[in-house]
Amino acid sequence: MCKYWREFRQWLHSENVSTSRQYSSILPDDIFVGDGARSGCCNGSSSIDSWWIQSCHVLGLITNLTNVKAAVFAVAFLPQFVPDNFSLRLGIFIFGALWPLVSMSWYLILVWTVDKSATFIQRAPVHRALTAISAIGIAALAIGLALSTSR
Repeated sequence: MCKYWREFRQWLHSENVSTSRQYSSILPDDIFVGDGARSGCCNGSSSIDSWWIQSCHVLGLITNLTNVKAAVFAVAFLPQFVPDNFSLRLGIFIFGALWPLVSMSWYLILVWTVDKSATFIQRAPVHRALTAISAIGIAALAIGLALSTSR
């Protein structure tokens, strides 16, 4: 994770100075210092890294807990799965507690799969093949659009 964070910081600092200035007000002060590799980044000894991670998690938690759309969805969708002879409040609570666990499991599987497949996809022959497949697909869509009759 630290490798990606370091690369992101380097990209913000070197490639897109206006973006780094735009985000500098919400990021820690020394985030763009040097080559982006602060001492202690990967070993967890930096208090700024732990502050940044903690604040992001707290902000995400508050955002999700106060998301009215998720609450309306839960109240509208989950009751249909609660059995008739079971307490509706307890059933919604149980399903609401299971919902983030299932979501987290799927996201962990997705992140693991993307991480493992990244080295495979970045190989030159695979990258060329994916580019060719994409080009063929776009060309097929363009030809289909060109040959279609307007209604």
